[in-house]
Amino acid sequence: MKRILLVENSPTQASAFGMLLEDAGLSVETATGGAAEAMQRLGQQPFDLILTTLTLPDQSGIDLCRSVKLSDEFKSIPVIILTTSTAPLDILNSLNAGADGFISKTREPDQIVAHVKQLLDRDHSNESSATTEISFRGTEYKLAISTEQILNVMISAIDDATSLTAQQADMNDQLELELKKRRQAEHELRAQNELYHSLVEQVPINMFRKDLNGRFTFANQLFCNDLGCSPADIIGKTDFDFFPKELAEKYRRNDQTVVEQDRTFDDVEQHHTPDGRRVFVHVMKFPVRDGNDRINGVQAVFWDVTNQTLADEEIPDDYIPMDSSADQTQDESLSFLLAEDSVTNQLLAKAILTQQGHDVTVADNGKDAVELAANGEFDAILMDIEMPTLNGLDATRQIRIHEQSTGQHVPIIALTASSSEDDNRQCLEAGMNAVISKPIRMDSVVSLLAEINSKQD
Repeated sequence: MKRILLVENSPTQASAFGMLLEDAGLSVETATGGAAEAMQRLGQQPFDLILTTLTLPDQSGIDLCRSVKLSDEFKSIPVIILTTSTAPLDILNSLNAGADGFISKTREPDQIVAHVKQLLDRDHSNESSATTEISFRGTEYKLAISTEQILNVMISAIDDATSLTAQQADMNDQLELELKKRRQAEHELRAQNELYHSLVEQVPINMFRKDLNGRFTFANQLFCNDLGCSPADIIGKTDFDFFPKELAEKYRRNDQTVVEQDRTFDDVEQHHTPDGRRVFVHVMKFPVRDGNDRINGVQAVFWDVTNQTLADEEIPDDYIPMDSSADQTQDESLSFLLAEDSVTNQLLAKAILTQQGHDVTVADNGKDAVELAANGEFDAILMDIEMPTLNGLDATRQIRIHEQSTGQHVPIIALTASSSEDDNRQCLEAGMNAVISKPIRMDSVVSLLAEINSKQD
């Protein structure tokens, strides 16, 4: 059985190459300590071939090859250099050191075994070496190599070129696929940004964003109008530049609570105008995260709820409402289940609905929506389509299955960023009653509910 000395500093690769060669019927001894250990092993027992990696802890594989070929005792042992690449300089330097062959580690396992066996089976006694001059990138190399070695180098170079061409073609295909994915992602990002800016500027809600130091980084036009400033006058400044110190300190504490506790702040604040009138504002703040999921600021929305709050204060504690008819209108308070995973969209939708006096329960995903629908009483469910854990279509199917045992049928309206005919068909087939595009328009919701209720009657 042919004996091979495998010189490889990586235990993992040494084990892999050793198993590969042993499975091919060869005996393998491994030296992982470097060139010094390899030379010591050579003096202890005979070997038919040396297979050494290019990079060793004490010397290079080329240095080891040169030491072997300069030794009268070991110079007849063939040496193959294992490389991680097919760099021409490595090949020329290996041949200049007396290497009998080289092979890339990236080759297929059967190719590596075939190359080793070919060199083991070759009769080196009849090989005659001649000095061959090779000019490469301005440097002259005088190589004492045989015709067989030149042919071996040429064949290996052709094989590697073929392999690299195939790899390049595969990489080009992957690059093209990645470029397509990137273009698609960029397109979707632009669409989301357009939707976001459409929401923040068209919805009658004040909105702004601050960094961790309390400086404004964004403000929509409605908030700017309320402060009597342009966006350029607000960006970079803090609450202390626009509000009394006591109020600014309160806002700052709220922001810090949102960041430190990583939770949403939700409160109705009361203020007094200079003429003594009470004004109520519903305020919601939540953490903003960067691409690494680290909190880097606070997003806030607020809107006026004075009329609703004052109207609620006038309702007697013992007031019992009459049963509402199926023909509900925008003036009646409705109970909504909102299934939406985006915190921003949750806040915007909740702001729009509560601003009209409606109650809103939020589910962060389809699974929670199914559980809340089964245990609560809602006039309608607003269901986002794309959600984690359980998407809107599957959540709707489960809700409809549960309703078969209760006899109920709560209207479910799909919320989509852009609705196509195929989207509408899938929603209706899943059991939804209607589809509307974001952002939510309350008049559209009420109109759809009236149409749905009239059909159910």
